[in-house]
Order: sequence, then C-alpha cells, then structure tokens
Amino acid sequence: MKQTDLINIIAPEDCSKEQLDLFFNTILNGGQIKTSEELLIKNIKNCVLLAFYEIENKLAGISAVKIPRTKYKKTVFEKAKVSADEKLFEFEIGYVVTVPEFRGRGVSSILI
Repeated sequence: MKQTDLINIIAPEDCSKEQLDLFFNTILNGGQIKTSEELLIKNIKNCVLLAFYEIENKLAGISAVKIPRTKYKKTVFEKAKVSADEKLFEFEIGYVVTVPEFRGRGVSSILI
C-alpha cells in the first residue's frame, strides 16, 4: 500500500447512496453472486462494515465484514468437514472484489 492509496471503512448506514450503489455494482461486475439483486441490496445493508480501497483516486476493490446466517454457517462448516462450533464465528469477510485493472497488485490481500 502506497501513501497515495486510501481505504475507507464505513458502516453501511453511514454510506451515501452513491457509495452503496458503487459497492453493489462492483459486486455485480465481479460476477460471483448467485442471489437476486433485491436480496443482495438487503445483505449489503446488513453488513457490519464496508471497505473501499482506492489507488490514485480510482476504486481498486471492495470487501465487507458480514454477519452470516446460522443456516449458511452450518452448511459451510459441514461442507468443509470442520467440527468447530459455528456459533463461535459471528462474522465473516465477504464481497471481496478487485476491479479488473488492479488485479495482480495484492488488493484483495490488503482488503482482507
């Protein structure tokens, strides 16, 4: 990370409409989400924090601290064959997307 880079970490309720739209559209452009746009908007607003990483005043990537649903966590733990109690894990990092022109620069690692 260079001195000119910037990471804004904001609670969804403190984001402007433009920031929420930017986060939403960046996720959609990442092409990994398999849910409805309506549910995605709801899920973004239910996050604890949203992170926006800028390089030279351009959005390079995003990530979020999410509160996963109990059923989802249980399924993930079962698929991974992990015996830990999923209730001990309140949060997860998700919606990690690097904008294509910034790939290969460690953006995701910084966001995580």
